[in-house]
Amino acid sequence: MKKETIKIKELGLEIEKELHREMGRFKDIKIPKGWRLLTISEFLEIWNNHRSKFNFDGDRFDEMIKQPLKDKVKNYPFYNVWLDRLDYWSGLNGANWGLDYDLGSRGVRFCRELKKQKETGK
Repeated sequence: MKKETIKIKELGLEIEKELHREMGRFKDIKIPKGWRLLTISEFLEIWNNHRSKFNFDGDRFDEMIKQPLKDKVKNYPFYNVWLDRLDYWSGLNGANWGLDYDLGSRGVRFCRELKKQKETGK
């Protein structure tokens, strides 16, 4: 898994720029050791404030993130966020159902915590 990453200091995260499209169905998601999926608040932060740094396929994207529900439905451990178009009738949508059946253009983007810099005792 060698993908280009972007560091977002405000979130304390290193985030992959591109989606893993080979993991387009939730049954195919394999999270590498030391990495995790974005939460919905992290996803919204990069969409709202760092969108130009990431590949979101213009005004259409479809991506799986960490399930935001406290009591997760065991069959749906991930949450899907998508935007069909940026116009007057559409917006950010989400669902935790049907991810196994409709491949679409979805994928996953992994992130990991930024390593803390050791403070010098000066």
